[in-house]
Amino acid sequence: MLQEQLNFLWASKVLDYDFDMLSNKISFRLQTIDNKEENEYILVFNKVSIWYFINNISLSRKDIFEVEKGEYLEFTSIGFLKNAKIRLESFEKDWIKEYNGNGNICIEIWSKLLIIEASSVTLNEVEYPLECYETNVSEKIQEMNR
Repeated sequence: MLQEQLNFLWASKVLDYDFDMLSNKISFRLQTIDNKEENEYILVFNKVSIWYFINNISLSRKDIFEVEKGEYLEFTSIGFLKNAKIRLESFEKDWIKEYNGNGNICIEIWSKLLIIEASSVTLNEVEYPLECYETNVSEKIQEMNR
């Protein structure tokens, strides 16, 4: 049911967004235009434990361009993920490998990618729990560090 609602957000224009690290929330104000009718949506990811952003694929991620007047962000696609592991490694800082997890939402924004792990999604004030959100983390952490 939630995926059907999220499908309405494909090709939506991002009007505003907020990454609130203190409250562990990510919010988007989106606009769609269907048959000349404008619709606005408020999308909030709650209890966010991971957000991973990459600008583009491979080395293209380093190609950062100046924003020109009139440009905007657009949700190319949005959907659920299962077992999308995010693992960090560092040759200099061994402790970094302890910061890892699983994304359960994938948002494609033009050529950019945002992976989020959240406990629920609120779309226009209706909250949907994300079933693939892990709450028993101590066992999972041990598994991931093996």
